[in-house]
Amino acid sequence: MVKHRGMTLVEILLALAIFGIIITAVYSVFGTSMRSYFNIEDDIALQKSAQEMLNKITDDISTTKTIVEATVSTFTFVNAKGESVRYEISGDKILRNGGQLNPEKIGVINLEFNYFGNAAFLDENKDGVVDMNELDRNQDGELTDTELTDISLVRIKMKLKKKNQQMELSSSVKLWK
Repeated sequence: MVKHRGMTLVEILLALAIFGIIITAVYSVFGTSMRSYFNIEDDIALQKSAQEMLNKITDDISTTKTIVEATVSTFTFVNAKGESVRYEISGDKILRNGGQLNPEKIGVINLEFNYFGNAAFLDENKDGVVDMNELDRNQDGELTDTELTDISLVRIKMKLKKKNQQMELSSSVKLWK
């Protein structure tokens, strides 16, 4: 007579427990991988949108013929086509002539314009850079029409956010007025 040996209830429960531990570990690794994937995907989307906005602004500014207003948070100019263009920040939006430039899901923490000139006689501290303070000869915080014509370089700095991610970008534009 042949005896058939089957699995006991204890062996089946032990096998199920081991299988459960393995499945839990695999699921945990899979979940972490998926979260990382989506975070990287969000980072890439933020970088892409930020670069597109910065490119739009720098492309526009590179066509400057006449500067109308230049402050830390606002830059207004007339481009080569004779159109007036104004960039400014309003809340968490970058505005171009009043229209929102940044996508809805991306908030703007900061938009800053810095201005530099190349007239050596304005370089009071002799550091080789004519900055905003040196351009503003009468030190009233606003540039006159004459002082605006001395601007030869504009640096744009943006700080953006999307969900819990932040990004800073900057670019400089040489003006060929």
